[in-house]
Amino acid sequence: MKSFCAAALAFAAPAYAGLRFGCSSLTTQRLDPVVEPGKAPSAHLHHIVGGNMFNATMEGDVGARASCTTCEMSEDFSNYWTAVLYFKHPTNGSYHRVPVVNNAALARGTKGGMTIYYTQFDFSRDNLKQQPIKAFPPGFRMTVGSPGVDNAAKAKTQVGLRYNCLTTLINRGAEMADFPDKPCPAGIFAVNHFPA
Repeated sequence: MKSFCAAALAFAAPAYAGLRFGCSSLTTQRLDPVVEPGKAPSAHLHHIVGGNMFNATMEGDVGARASCTTCEMSEDFSNYWTAVLYFKHPTNGSYHRVPVVNNAALARGTKGGMTIYYTQFDFSRDNLKQQPIKAFPPGFRMTVGSPGVDNAAKAKTQVGLRYNCLTTLINRGAEMADFPDKPCPAGIFAVNHFPA
C-alpha cells in the first residue's frame, strides 16, 4: 500500500515542463504576414527562422505544408521572426544592419539564429504562475506587444519585449525595457516573451 500511495502522490505533484532548441537563420526579408499580411515588401525588415513555407500571407497551416526547418527540433515547421536591429552612425547618420550572432545556448553549427523556449510560465506578464499546456491550433499566429507603438514611453509598457546587454555570450545581465545605454562587449540580446 505504501508504494501505491507514493506513486499516487508523485502523479499529484506539480510537474514543470520546458523545451529549448536553436534555429539557424532561414532568411532576412521585408515580410510580415501577421501585421501586414500580403504586403510585399512590408514596412519593416525581419530576421526569420524555421520552416521553409514562410511567405507574405502565411494562409492556412503552413506548418503542415513545410518539408524542412532550420530548427534543431526537426518536427517544428513553425516560423519565428523578429525585427532587424540597425546601428545609426553618430557622425554621418547612415544606418548599418547589426549582424545576428549565435548565443551560447545555440548548438554548434547553428548559423546566426534564435533560441526558442517553450515553458509553462507566462513571462509576457512577468507572471511566474504555471500555465496549462495545450497544442497550438492549425494556422495559429501570435505577436509580442503592439506593432503600433510609436514612442519610447509606450514601448516600455510592452512587457513582452526586453533587451539584455551581454558582457559575454553566457552572461546576459538584467533584462531592460529599453536598449542599453552603454557599449555591450558581447552584443545586445533581444528577448521576446510571448503570452502563455
